[in-house]
Amino acid sequence: RAPRPLAPPDGGVVALLPGSRAGEIERHMPALIETCKVLRARRPRVRFTFAAADRATERAIAAALGSAFLPPFLGDAHDGTAGTGIRIVRGSREALDDADAACIASGTAVLEAALREVPTVALYIVSAAQVPIARRIWKRPHITLPNILLEREVVPERLQDDATPQRLADALAELLDDPSTQLAGLRDVRAALGDPRALERSAEFALELARV
Repeated sequence: RAPRPLAPPDGGVVALLPGSRAGEIERHMPALIETCKVLRARRPRVRFTFAAADRATERAIAAALGSAFLPPFLGDAHDGTAGTGIRIVRGSREALDDADAACIASGTAVLEAALREVPTVALYIVSAAQVPIARRIWKRPHITLPNILLEREVVPERLQDDATPQRLADALAELLDDPSTQLAGLRDVRAALGDPRALERSAEFALELARV
């Protein structure tokens, strides 16, 4: 995509991708909603775009948002936000199209955002029962595909107890203020996967990791 101008200091567009599984929605939406509150308090004109994988996910996201109270949106209503500064779209592509930054549940969508050069923070929260299992199975220092590919942290990972609204909002605010460092790293991701088959190679890379 074409380079975007820097987000205004009181605004910007943040894409939020909580995942596609029911458990991911249940665990991630509370943290993401609170993150929106923290960020909106700092940037009263910031807008949020939630991505839903399907109709069921869309309903779950809408229900979570319906029971939440966010600080008021002080910008102009547009893009179907009805004055809230929040919209729900179908699929990651539309959510990332006009995003200045994104907060994404770790998975292939993080790699998609990297290839589209959308500055991103990754999060993931599993149940308490799953934590020891995950630690036994996964021995790598990183869990997001761009970081695994480059063997260094380009995308900040906020996992489990580190996925607090304050820490997520801080990481997003840093990217909105100055995305240049991460953007340079994201270009390394594309270079590592190669053009013009970057998307196909990223899928192959994800499949290879799944077999490990």
